[in-house]
Amino acid sequence: MFALEPQIDTWIETHKAEIVSHIKQLIRIRSVSTYDSSQLYPFGIGCSAALEYVLQLAKDLNLATRNYDYYCGSALLQGRTDRTIGIFVHLDTPPPSDMWIQNPFEPIVQNGFIIGNGAEDNKGSAITMLYLLRCLKDLEITLEHTVILVFGCGKKSKMEDIEYFLQCEEAPELSLIADANFPVCIGEKGSANFELTCPVQDEHLVDFRAGHAANMIPDRVFALLKNFTFEEVSQRLQADSRCVVIPVGSYVKIDMGGLGGHAAFPENSHSPVPMLAEVLLSHHLVNTAAPLMRFLRDTYQTYCCAPFGLDKRDETFGCTTHICGIVGIHQKVMRQVINIRYISRLSGHEIAHKVHETTAAAGISCHLLSDTPPSTLDACVKPLTPILTSIVNRILGTSLHEYTMGGVTYAQKLPNAIPFGPNRYDLPRPSGWGRGHMANEAVSIQDLLNALKIYALTLLRVDPMF
Repeated sequence: MFALEPQIDTWIETHKAEIVSHIKQLIRIRSVSTYDSSQLYPFGIGCSAALEYVLQLAKDLNLATRNYDYYCGSALLQGRTDRTIGIFVHLDTPPPSDMWIQNPFEPIVQNGFIIGNGAEDNKGSAITMLYLLRCLKDLEITLEHTVILVFGCGKKSKMEDIEYFLQCEEAPELSLIADANFPVCIGEKGSANFELTCPVQDEHLVDFRAGHAANMIPDRVFALLKNFTFEEVSQRLQADSRCVVIPVGSYVKIDMGGLGGHAAFPENSHSPVPMLAEVLLSHHLVNTAAPLMRFLRDTYQTYCCAPFGLDKRDETFGCTTHICGIVGIHQKVMRQVINIRYISRLSGHEIAHKVHETTAAAGISCHLLSDTPPSTLDACVKPLTPILTSIVNRILGTSLHEYTMGGVTYAQKLPNAIPFGPNRYDLPRPSGWGRGHMANEAVSIQDLLNALKIYALTLLRVDPMF
């Protein structure tokens, strides 16, 4: 397989500018998913537009395509048989936060990176994998297996897109999920979402709001107060440089920033929710809502799940973590949406019991929204992991190891699936540029080109094995 490396290298260099151009065009499409099965476009018009764009691009590259009723779509590279190897990517993105320093839907290229909403997660991969098929086709490399590239539209929902795909197609014999880090992910934590609600009857607190999605750590929060003057609040907070005080009609708004991130990797993030709760408490800006503010402060100032009595870890997955993704007050009811990523020694039932127990003690109602249990690789694909890892390390000149993570991928829904790159978390990136789910999300162009080569050599290697 390595005899074809020079040809693959030349092809990639020739098509580099074209790949970047199409990634930028895909980022310009606002494909934030909102699921409604009763609609023609089940994940919204933005996701449908993104799907139509990549399917048309695949047709232009002379690849066969199929649209699965806008749940997802596929591009096909015919092999000698109809047995399939699948490659899975997604086109939907989380909503951008307010902390972007540029228009998140107008991508720019700077210092070898593409910056834009969804650049790393997962639009860069989507176009790169499409060009992988074109590369194999142009170089007249025919595999035994037919390669089916699937573009999902509902990864940020509950992965109804892949459930629908599996109603329409047989699962591939092997699936590679291009929505992870290199080299190989051998296990994913469980993920449970809960909705917490409680009444708010406070003479001052009108709203306390942050977040856009359950699996995103907010990077900004605000509180809206009444029965205070702008001057009163400004005087109380004059020594606190973290806050901005803004008059809003007869109300006073306190705004505060933090460092957002992905619920799967919360350790380097810094939620502003507990900080603002502490500000309201320490400056006596709330009355009857004080117990609720203490809950926000004490529960979300750590990610280790200790506030829920779930501070557990194991050798495979590390520690259980939690975040508050959404919080807001509407019609005098505060709603929180929290996400817990949990290890294999815990069950979804145990998680739910502890969360219910903790919230009930605080006078907060709790409702389980969704639960995906932890997963590890199916036995039949485990022998492939050292092979894939060796290819990655050879091409990248690294000594990376297999890993587990808190992220949830399509591998949770597909049999014989391996999360396999193309992201690089072993490399630093320029200050101020984010990763998936973060403001100023960026992806390295070279990382994507390396991934195209790695995937091409991987297909050549594993094709005869299945």
